[in-house]
Amino acid sequence: INVEEIGFAEQNRFVGASADGLVGDDGGIEIKCPNLDSYKRMLYGDKPSTKYTWQCYMNMMVLERKWWDLVYYYPEEELGEDEELEEFLFVIRLYADEEKFEKLRIGIETGKNLIQKLKKEYE
Repeated sequence: INVEEIGFAEQNRFVGASADGLVGDDGGIEIKCPNLDSYKRMLYGDKPSTKYTWQCYMNMMVLERKWWDLVYYYPEEELGEDEELEEFLFVIRLYADEEKFEKLRIGIETGKNLIQKLKKEYE
């Protein structure tokens, strides 16, 4: 599967997304290299950080994608000699969710209104 690297994708002057890559016609990818404690928590079943999942949903919404892979990676050479863990690559697939998109739209609109209000105050 080919991954197309992209930079910042701007939806409009208020909204954009910084995605690690696009996968095929329908998907995308976000890669995270967490610290060792976060890595261990993911390895033993913790849920991914909501800041990362919301970033994936924002990417999906802006780039109009059906799914997004959130990838956690921790290189073996960073583990040190005392660690019994091995190199780790963990993938969580998230799917487009209209309810989450609506929450993002509400937050975006709130932010847009605040920016416009502050701009008028400073003019």
